[in-house]
Amino acid sequence: MNAKCPKCGTLTDIDAYHTHPNGKREGVYRCFSRGCWNTFMRPVNEDSRRDAGTETFSHKPKTVPTIKTDC
Repeated sequence: MNAKCPKCGTLTDIDAYHTHPNGKREGVYRCFSRGCWNTFMRPVNEDSRRDAGTETFSHKPKTVPTIKTDC
């Protein structure tokens, strides 16, 4: 998901995600265009986030294999 930087107008990728206490998520964007260094947030559509290959805790396997060593 890309968003335009409100300061310089450059398309920027999501750098991180922020979850509010009410459960809503926002994407944190950082613009690295020619020294702009602007940081801004935009709401994230949950369906597009899952389609992008992001793995949530509910989709992870419930069992974790045990690694045994001889130490």
